[in-house]
Amino acid sequence: MGANNKILKSSAVMAVATLTSRVLGLVREQAIAMMFGASFLTDAFWVAYRIPNMLRDLFAEGNFSSAFVPVLSEELHQSEEAGRDLFWSVFFLLGIITTSVSACVLFFSAEIIEVIAPPFSSNPEQFQIASNLVKIMAFFLPCVSLAALAMGGLNSKKLFFLPAMAPASFNVIMIMAIFGLTAYFKSVGIQTIYALGVGVLVGGATQFFVQLPSLLKHGYELKAKINLLSPQVKRIMHRLGIGTIGIAATQINLLINTFLATSAGVGAVSFLSFGMRLFQFPVGILGVSISGANLVYFSEKWKSGEQQQAKDILESSYFLSLFVMLPATTFLFIFARELVFLVFERGSFDQIATSNTALALKCYLIGLPSYGLYKVFGPTFYAIDREKLPIGISIFCILINVVFCLVLTPVYGFKILALGTSVSMLLNSFLQMVFLGREIGLGLSFYLSRKIIKLIGLNLSIAILSFILKNYIAQESIPKSFLTEALIFGSSFIIFCGVYLFLMTLVGDKELVISFMEKLKKRIIK
Repeated sequence: MGANNKILKSSAVMAVATLTSRVLGLVREQAIAMMFGASFLTDAFWVAYRIPNMLRDLFAEGNFSSAFVPVLSEELHQSEEAGRDLFWSVFFLLGIITTSVSACVLFFSAEIIEVIAPPFSSNPEQFQIASNLVKIMAFFLPCVSLAALAMGGLNSKKLFFLPAMAPASFNVIMIMAIFGLTAYFKSVGIQTIYALGVGVLVGGATQFFVQLPSLLKHGYELKAKINLLSPQVKRIMHRLGIGTIGIAATQINLLINTFLATSAGVGAVSFLSFGMRLFQFPVGILGVSISGANLVYFSEKWKSGEQQQAKDILESSYFLSLFVMLPATTFLFIFARELVFLVFERGSFDQIATSNTALALKCYLIGLPSYGLYKVFGPTFYAIDREKLPIGISIFCILINVVFCLVLTPVYGFKILALGTSVSMLLNSFLQMVFLGREIGLGLSFYLSRKIIKLIGLNLSIAILSFILKNYIAQESIPKSFLTEALIFGSSFIIFCGVYLFLMTLVGDKELVISFMEKLKKRIIK
């Protein structure tokens, strides 16, 4: 249980922090839905926001952490000074690169909207709003990239809570912008949707600055020797460049999805965006927390030659990912409509928007367990210096997804875009498991151990029980209101979690359940 406890403790720390951020993220989405609904304005914002978001995926997030953390861990193992020098060298180089890219985005904002959302050209007002939003949010990229760098630096010091909390500051700023700037912009005759763009930019900068004091306190003082062309910096940039190829393919896929969504009618982009937000809730809290802890501990053991211990850590991460993702998928899929109703249906967000968003969410959820595994296995390739393999896998899966969406979206509508994402992720995680098994000697018994088989069987059983419970509730003549829906959803969730944890203890994982609950309880109390 040593490996389990390490991953579980660090994951619990990140999960509680990320939970706070994700709850605030939902409040932010609720505010957007209430204020603007699923309209041409929100479509313009989501399309414009996709530009800095895609660039963030290229230069930050998992791609950057996977390239940066293992190399930084090696340098810190040698000396604190070497690690500090590397951190600030990458800081300045990353800042220069991302600022230059942002300047290009600012200059070519109109051309970008013409390429990714050609239907907007038929509505001059929507086109102009989207173009202006791209300009406002252009320099979000360097802000969030440096925030990702700070997160990697603190994670390498085994500090997980504050970096996981940093995105909460982004959501707080966004919420303030929605309720504060919107009213102000309206009073002075400025289009209110621009408040969202300002919130994105200021919120991105805040994510870095809230981590800066902790960086300075824990060994990353500014008294560093800057070498932008050191072997270690070149190695990180080489890895980042290789990873960017795969991420770029993903972004091309997103651009195609955006093009198809804007052609699927007014509101389609918003339905997919709101559905993705709810999908990312369990991914952010559970998947990213487990994968972040796995990357640090696995890299440390693998680089020091303790390969069996590294495999034990990977096995623990693999099991914990399924332990939380499988039941999350089951519950959210069955109660998707109720969740969307409770979170979004108010103000300008009507019943039609609720139904369409719930449909998109269900299609995304099919791939949720695979997405969790992708978050665990993908960075592992970087730790063993086989970063080209996941890139090739991603490109292949993206091609499958593009063909899938291009052929079926014109026939079946926007839901295919969400379903295609799930199909791609299922294939991606499967191929990662196959190739990772070959690279580090993981056999079928690793992926389908007795514990995993019991876990899958248990989740199938609880899925059936949940479906029966849902049908029973649906047959009751209960007046539909926010309060009754909230009570039904909340009580169903409590029953679901209680039964799941009880059954887990019965099939032999009592120690894991107790440890999981104790860690979670401690963090919540703190």
